[in-house]
Amino acid sequence: MLVLAAIWTVQEQWDVSASSLNVIYETPYTYSVLADDRLLTDTGFVSLLGDTIEVRRVIVSGDSIVFLTSNMDNPVIIYSRTESTMVRLPLRGAFVDYDPVAGILISPMALRGSQSYSIEMGFHPLDIYGFRVVSFADSVLYLDRYGNLRFLSGRILLGGVKDVLPYDRYLLVLGSGNTLLMDEDFQVRKSIPRDFHLASGFYWMGSNGNFLLASGSGIYLWELRTGSFNSLFRTSDSITCISPVDYDGDGGMDVLVSTTSGLFLYSNPTASAGEEMEKVMVDEYGYPSTCGGLYGMKFMKRTSKSGMVKLETRYMPDGWRISFDAPEGERVRVRVVNSRGITVFSKEMKTGRGRSVVEVRDGFKAGTYTIIVEGETFRGRRTVIWKGR
Repeated sequence: MLVLAAIWTVQEQWDVSASSLNVIYETPYTYSVLADDRLLTDTGFVSLLGDTIEVRRVIVSGDSIVFLTSNMDNPVIIYSRTESTMVRLPLRGAFVDYDPVAGILISPMALRGSQSYSIEMGFHPLDIYGFRVVSFADSVLYLDRYGNLRFLSGRILLGGVKDVLPYDRYLLVLGSGNTLLMDEDFQVRKSIPRDFHLASGFYWMGSNGNFLLASGSGIYLWELRTGSFNSLFRTSDSITCISPVDYDGDGGMDVLVSTTSGLFLYSNPTASAGEEMEKVMVDEYGYPSTCGGLYGMKFMKRTSKSGMVKLETRYMPDGWRISFDAPEGERVRVRVVNSRGITVFSKEMKTGRGRSVVEVRDGFKAGTYTIIVEGETFRGRRTVIWKGR
């Protein structure tokens, strides 16, 4: 994998720490970053729920974002992305996880009247308590507070479990001292004698068998296709959440990492030198993780040039004049990324009839830049050299 061949460095950082980190794609080229209930904007992070509500966990499901809060009077708040409206469920108590497939809302314990519920059955109470609830292989599993991974019937599948991540046909189990990969028959297929507390599964280079794993302050990559296991980089503080993302749009994978001291973007500057990846929209998580996920998109090998437009550039005294053919009336974002993968110029516009033209002028320093044009159904990319004209 290309990500192993380069040094990972911090390209962006924010004074925000999150227990849940979600990246939500609207199109293959536009997305939102959600750190707990805080949405990243051009001026920084903005809270959707207000500063008085503490978020425990965030689950993205279709158009809805489910916020599980620490407020026992308003523990579950559902935000509609299309309507920008909030709905508070008529429940009281403490909840730590929600599985949108099974519709089960789980409470950590029967404390002060807390109760787990089946939302799909009209808030039907359930006699299960724990830390995590997931659907996998036509079964519902939950992790109780004693570290037992159980079926909904109560039967124990495994003990000594810290967390669990279902992805595609795999079930990744984070245990105390080992990490197991189980198949749909709940048989162990692979294992690593290592201890991890966070995991994210993702689709890359034509394979679903890839996992990012976190242990303390270290990030590791486990690639099932080749059997390789490698350390990628270390942070300066303990990690609270991880999420892969193509942040700068260069076709290479970056990693958003939340630690106890803040949120950081780790990039691989040379990853974009390899074969370009294609972003494909999906109806479910592209990259799920134990603390959030990347919703609505996955990477795969590019098989065609569909959706790509050719950019024509012409030098100007302090930038470039860019022109391209694209569908009329689409929202477009034009960006310039430097050789370190950092966006140094960004502009939004709408395509008009005929050939679209935009001027990029920002007093650039001498160096190599990549111009990226991202529309709703198309994308263009061109590398240029600025000599300081």
